[in-house]
Amino acid sequence: MAHQVKIASLQRAAGSLCHHIKMSLDAGQHAVILGNQAAAKQVIRTLLNTRFDDNALHEAHAVLTKRAFDWDAFLAEAATEKLMPMLYEMLAGRQLLPPMVEATLKEAYRYHAERNLFLIYELGLALDRLSQAGIAAIVLKGAALLETVYESIAVRPMLDVDILIRKELVPQALQILAEDGYRQDIEPHSGAAFAFENEILLLKAGIEPIQLEIHWHLFDSPYYQQHLDLDWFWQQARPLAIDRNKSLVLGPEAQILHLCGHLALHHSFEPSILWLVDLAEVVSCYGDDIDWELVMEQARASQLVLSLQRSINQMLAFLRPSIPSSIVRQIRSMPVDDLENRVFSMHHEPDRSVGHYVWSDFVLLPNWRQKTRFLCAKLFPSPTYLRVRYDIASAYQIPLYYIWHWWIGLRSSLELLTNWVMMRLKKALR
Repeated sequence: MAHQVKIASLQRAAGSLCHHIKMSLDAGQHAVILGNQAAAKQVIRTLLNTRFDDNALHEAHAVLTKRAFDWDAFLAEAATEKLMPMLYEMLAGRQLLPPMVEATLKEAYRYHAERNLFLIYELGLALDRLSQAGIAAIVLKGAALLETVYESIAVRPMLDVDILIRKELVPQALQILAEDGYRQDIEPHSGAAFAFENEILLLKAGIEPIQLEIHWHLFDSPYYQQHLDLDWFWQQARPLAIDRNKSLVLGPEAQILHLCGHLALHHSFEPSILWLVDLAEVVSCYGDDIDWELVMEQARASQLVLSLQRSINQMLAFLRPSIPSSIVRQIRSMPVDDLENRVFSMHHEPDRSVGHYVWSDFVLLPNWRQKTRFLCAKLFPSPTYLRVRYDIASAYQIPLYYIWHWWIGLRSSLELLTNWVMMRLKKALR
């Protein structure tokens, strides 16, 4: 029922928006006019806000009637941010877009509708095989959101599908999925991903290849892999049917924390608009049913306070879903302990180099045994991995590529050291 009300509201909003704007575009203003990326992003931002805020209708009217902009830039920005199918659903058939622009958006909409239906179908088959073996799985990210908060299968593009499985069941799950044609991506050493990462990428060949990511943890940070209480996330999971196959999905509070953690820890310096829309859709869809006190309590317990604060601030800077102002103030005023600040800062150096990634993961590993294994895996990957990683044509070249591999690591480490020294000097000179 909530989805039906939301869809009806969106349809009314889109109809009202297009009625007001169409009157000012009838006089030939559909012509492509030179503009810039910033103007295109502003138009897209304003249009997206009509999903959450009726006041955005007036802003959209003002932007599209008083500011000329480049439709090519509009399409380029929409494609880069993976928003073309969403924009098509909002604006199609309203005689608002130039015919070529609408045709381009429509093509993207149809492609992602077919692609997503195929991925959901294949995901359902995989979930059914796992369920028959008694392996519970939580569907994550795009597939979970398409089945819970988005009103159309086409609007939210997916490159892959993600599921969370308890770590002790991952080897069994990999064996089951291998029988269905899924093959594991090449690792530096056998077992390296299982030892130091939070996921394994599985590939299934075909006319339309499939990427299935098996997660046993929600974040790839070694610190959070050791300290995050995954049991709480499992306890918050709710039943979900994917193509009539039983699975689980995170409840709204856990979903918000996962999306905020993923955005802040993995993509803080390059937040995709689509990820911000994901978070806003969850907030908007569940509305008053969200227990914000539980969100904040678990953020403190999980040391995700900075992730929650930064992601909510980024979302509210771009979109306007309804969150009580008192809740926003409470989130922004939450204290952050020194350890979380330290861990967070290691994930948030701008322009992080390969050396920075390796160093931060190395430092955050819990003991020297794991640190040693980690360094060995990085310094001495298998020959098979090197051949794939560097596209080596002949086995005779492999020794030379080990030297090249070490040189890349050394160069990156020197850049990291130089940046650290310069940062210390700047602090000393203040």
